[in-house]
Amino acid sequence: MVERMTPRSTEGGPYAPAFAETHSGLVFFAGDRAYKVKKDVDLGFLDFTSREKRLSSTSRRHALIRFSRDVKSRKPRSTSFFTL
Repeated sequence: MVERMTPRSTEGGPYAPAFAETHSGLVFFAGDRAYKVKKDVDLGFLDFTSREKRLSSTSRRHALIRFSRDVKSRKPRSTSFFTL
């Protein structure tokens, strides 16, 4: 698994494009950016078999990232995830 996660460069240099394959997607590295593409898979613990399911998963992940940034910076915003 570690070998599959190691970015593979298509050309030399520190900012050369590269990619890594995971069980659920492909990650493309370009300079200081990374782009993830989810595979059309159902592994039991995750189901990305439709575009809507992949989009829903991505939206929830981005909301969680924003929430965690707020917690780290101690500037919480109201979210629809938690109600008191």
